[in-house]
Order: sequence, then C-alpha cells, then structure tokens
Amino acid sequence: MIFGDYDSARDMGLQWIPEDGQAFIPEARRNEYEIAGQSGTLLMPGDVLEPFEIGGSFFPLREPESPREMALLRRKAAAWLGNGRQRLIFDDEPELYYMAELTRETKWSLKTWFGGEIKVKFLLQPYAYRVFLDKEAAYTTDADTEIPLMVHTGQPAPLCLRVENAGAAALTRVRVGEDIDLGGLSAAAGQHIEINGEPPIGAAFSTGKNALPYAEKFRIPALKNGLNRVRVRLEWGAGEHSARITVWARGRY
Repeated sequence: MIFGDYDSARDMGLQWIPEDGQAFIPEARRNEYEIAGQSGTLLMPGDVLEPFEIGGSFFPLREPESPREMALLRRKAAAWLGNGRQRLIFDDEPELYYMAELTRETKWSLKTWFGGEIKVKFLLQPYAYRVFLDKEAAYTTDADTEIPLMVHTGQPAPLCLRVENAGAAALTRVRVGEDIDLGGLSAAAGQHIEINGEPPIGAAFSTGKNALPYAEKFRIPALKNGLNRVRVRLEWGAGEHSARITVWARGRY
C-alpha cells in the first residue's frame, strides 16, 4: 500500500492486512422525487456516489526488539497516516488510486499479534482514478481541429484541455464541440487558456484570470472508454495565427 506521493507501508516497516467484507461499490444517492398523488418516486438521471470506508490493520514486518522501538514505530506510522487527504494505492491495483484520509480513531493493540497491531479506518472518495493521464497534443493553424484521444476508463471521464496561442494574432474564441464556447477573448501570443473538467471545475487564463465570465456555454464533455474525437474550433484576430492544443482525461472506475 502507498499513502501519499512517496511513502509506502513497507517504507514504514509495516504490512497492510485488510478486513473482510470491504465495501467494493460505493452507495449511490438516488436523484429521485416524490409526486403527490403518484405511487413510488420519479427517478432522475445523475446519481451521486457517496464516500465509503475501508478498514484493516498494519502489522510490523519484523517484531520490534523493545517497547521503545515499538513506540517509535507507532509514532512514525501516525506521522505518515495523519497528513489529511492523500492518494491511496493498493498493491493489487498499482495503476489506480483513491483519494483517502483517516476517519474515526486509530487504535494500537497487542491482542492479535505480539509485535503490535495498528487498526485504521480510511474514508475513500467514491472513484478510483488512473495514476496516468490519457493525453494527446496537436499543433494547428486551422480554425477547426479534431484530436483523437484514447481513454481508458470505466465511468465517463471529464475532458480537460489547454489551448496555447502559438501565433502573433490574439486568440479571441475557443469552442469545444457543442458544449463549451468562450468568446470575447484576447489571449496574446504565448498565453494559454486551460479548461479543467475535474473539480474544481473551471476555466482560466495563464495569467491566473478567471475565464468563466467569457463563457456563452460551459458544459464539461464526458468521454467514454475507447476512442474519443475532441473537436476544437478557434478564432483569432488579424495576423499570423496558430495554436497548440492539449487534451487529456483521467480514467475513473
């Protein structure tokens, strides 16, 4: 198990053993409504997945030689696990991670194993994400460009993209399919606009300025597993124009 960007259980001198009966599919909060005079409920699209807990224990890879060594190991583990919400990667799925944090209290006991046992509960955000992005880039001088993007995902994955103005003329408009339309822009040469489909969802210039006030449409496209074709249409002011477009998505399960 890896918790955080670098540290793993083995780095801490610990072995992770999960509890039986772990949650596998998170609970879905149904988007449903009751209507007076009608039996049952009306189900609307867009279920919301709830965070869920998993529990287990950390055991020392070797028995501590003294109570002092055992205490130091406990404190080392506490410092590692107590860093708030971090990436959590399990050994059997090294290509995926959850965003997780400790919940409830963490207990230490000698009851099960004479080397000591640290019992923990992790609160996991509902999606498992791919460690590596699916990403493609294209250089274009055309007003209308289609970029093929192969996405590896179980659930629909939100699109992210960056448009960098590589020409002399100011970039004045960015459209993505029929979902996003940012108009009235004035992005100079070397500047870019980045649209982020992952929370916090938004759009911003490379200067840090919020680009959402320029949105005439803003609905993040959801990409399916397999080949997706991302259509980007651009407009510039007068002069030589070109752009570098980068599109990416992070698969989720």
